Amino acid sequence: MKIGVYGGSFNPPHKGHINLAETAAEKLALDKLFIMPVGDTWYKDDRNLVPGVHRIRMCDLAFKNNDKAIVSDWEINRKEINYTVSTIHHLKCEYPDAHIYLITGSDMFLTLENWFKFSELCEMVTFVTAARLEESNEELLKYKTRLESLNAKTEILPIEIMPVNSTEIRQNLSAKKDDENITFEVLEYIKQNGLYGFDENDYIYPLEKFREILEKSVEKERYIHSLNVADSAEYLAKKYGVNTHIARTAGLLHDICKRMNTDKQIDIIKSSRIKWDEVTFTQSKILHGIAAAEYIFDEMGVYNLDIINAVRYHTTGRPAMSLLEMIVYVADVISAERDYHNVDYVRKLAEESLEKTMEYFSEFNLENLFRNKFSINEITVKTYNYYSVF
Repeated sequence: MKIGVYGGSFNPPHKGHINLAETAAEKLALDKLFIMPVGDTWYKDDRNLVPGVHRIRMCDLAFKNNDKAIVSDWEINRKEINYTVSTIHHLKCEYPDAHIYLITGSDMFLTLENWFKFSELCEMVTFVTAARLEESNEELLKYKTRLESLNAKTEILPIEIMPVNSTEIRQNLSAKKDDENITFEVLEYIKQNGLYGFDENDYIYPLEKFREILEKSVEKERYIHSLNVADSAEYLAKKYGVNTHIARTAGLLHDICKRMNTDKQIDIIKSSRIKWDEVTFTQSKILHGIAAAEYIFDEMGVYNLDIINAVRYHTTGRPAMSLLEMIVYVADVISAERDYHNVDYVRKLAEESLEKTMEYFSEFNLENLFRNKFSINEITVKTYNYYSVF
């Protein structure tokens, strides 16, 4: 098996990265290509670096058309500074018989002999790069000879020259200029999440289009409920100082997967980055929200992480929810058509405190699971423990 490992900050991922990844996958006949964004700890003093959760998601979008690419959050999730040699050891444990190609940009390639445990890396990988500028080819070839004298295995790939500069891209974005060196999806992600100088509150979602999709996706009663939740979410957002358009978007889409087959919901959830305990998969009534979070990202181009999390956790809750997450959760339980015995009390409570409403319902959910002798998933307990102190 041949495995490629392509690391970097990917801040943001651009067409130069995509070009190198595609060339490496083809020219090296790779079976897998791990895209490995570095962890935040490496760049903790760099104010230009956006958090790893965003860089991972942008890489998901940038490399989605490369069937060999696997975007890995392994380095992002490490709490300590991670050295490349640790990443390679990790992959060697997973794929002991694999030939590993360590792919770098040309600037990083020229620093390899200064890397931590360089000699150990030489024993485990083949170093791979390609020229970003026409004039750098000669410099790379010269350094390749230098590395090979140090027992390194190296390859310089023939590639279409793309003089892409990440700093210039960030400068263009901070000036509110679209940049042709990043894909449409990555640019949309940046705008929706307010990165690199953009303001997420400026983004306008196509609510009429979403409403039409929703109407075709769920039964009439669920459609009416979703419109009511959108109304309640917009009202609560105005009351608690959250963007009303964003809240309405999340409220409208929260049940988009309600009618989806349970097995398909589970398949979507299990293929996502968020890992759930096995008990969750036995509770069919809560799966639609978790699946919907992935669905609106993959199929509807909704990339705002606060919206995604509000949709994902509207059935389960979670500790330390954002204001938007609480608003959508609460809007769902107080929507206009709800008529359970104490709904008026809950609506009054929602006017006073979102946290108190979360406390009330997390306790209600836990008692209901006990009463009906259902298995209890981990997030339900954690949500109760967190909000029971309010």
